[in-house]
Amino acid sequence: MRPNSTMQGLHAAISSLPGKQAKRIYAHFVLGMSKTDIARVEGVDEKVVRLAIERGLRNMEKLLKK
Repeated sequence: MRPNSTMQGLHAAISSLPGKQAKRIYAHFVLGMSKTDIARVEGVDEKVVRLAIERGLRNMEKLLKK
């Protein structure tokens, strides 16, 4: 897979996620925010953020394998 098509695939996979999963994955992996910082900004427990990111990554994996 070419680099540009890889980035397009990743962008499409993130965009297809439910809003909170997409937002949290973007904040963590693209913006470099810690899960603790994301939780603090959103006013939720860090575990909520961690689980959403884990679910989002599993969903992305399924999409990218197609």
